[in-house]
Amino acid sequence: MESKKLFTKGGVLIGVGSALIVLIVLVCAAFNSGKSGAMAYSFIVAGHAYGSHSGSNKGIYPKFYKAVKEYLKKTGHDTKFIILVGDSIRNGADPEAWLQLEKELEELNIKSYLVMGNHDYVSHENYNKITKKIFAEKHGNSYYSFDVGTERFIVLNCMLHRGSIVGEQLAFLKQELEKDIKDIKNIFVLNHELIWTYKKDEYKKVCHNYQSYNNIFGDSNFWTEIFPLFKQRWNKKIYFISGDLGNACAVPAVYEKKANVTFLATGMGEVRDENFMVVNIKKRKASFKLIPLNKGVQLKNIKKYNYSIK
Repeated sequence: MESKKLFTKGGVLIGVGSALIVLIVLVCAAFNSGKSGAMAYSFIVAGHAYGSHSGSNKGIYPKFYKAVKEYLKKTGHDTKFIILVGDSIRNGADPEAWLQLEKELEELNIKSYLVMGNHDYVSHENYNKITKKIFAEKHGNSYYSFDVGTERFIVLNCMLHRGSIVGEQLAFLKQELEKDIKDIKNIFVLNHELIWTYKKDEYKKVCHNYQSYNNIFGDSNFWTEIFPLFKQRWNKKIYFISGDLGNACAVPAVYEKKANVTFLATGMGEVRDENFMVVNIKKRKASFKLIPLNKGVQLKNIKKYNYSIK
């Protein structure tokens, strides 16, 4: 067995002290979360986590909360964190809803990250009064980044300028796509709304919670400014993940690929195929699996949820 080599050197048994040193080095390497380490881990992504528009829950959608707790119980320490990709609560103007969300996330006993959604934001007035402070306390800002292993996670706030990423946030995005990027293999960009579908006829079958953003956004700079930034990082795999799915007219999930960018979306609330997504990282490669919330539902491979008109 290969493991026996730990205790031999040139066919001669080495001392316990030397073996212990080797073992400590290997253990430290195994748990190294630096950019050079090829960690194997998974994380959860959930969109529209408050659930149905007609519900009454203040915090997380009860059906999802039950399902994710069961999933975490089965997977144990393999799942490192959870990202709620916007609309985490029903009413971002309700302080009690934020307290309920905080309580529920703490009970999951894993690290959590939030992405700004329209239900969290509510309005510019509410954002400045409540939501901005909550995100600042939890993440330092309403848009932010963090690295895990060979992955970089960039969280955007598409509500600041509906449909576009501009000003300081655009400068932030450019910076995160450039700084200390050498050892980064995969870049995950988390943003609530599927802004890449705006006024693109090829994506008119991608039904999200608004059916179409064309009458919601004043404009969008995704294809003129954001996507070109991603393409410049042609040697990196970029995953743009959104969470604005869940109402009765929405599709259960979305997969689309252009150049080095993979677009993904997940959500819950009012469709039988409602789900959350598990992302597995192994040998610096990402794979995706949809977990249904309803019994008897068999979800397809994520790549089957492609609705673009070719």
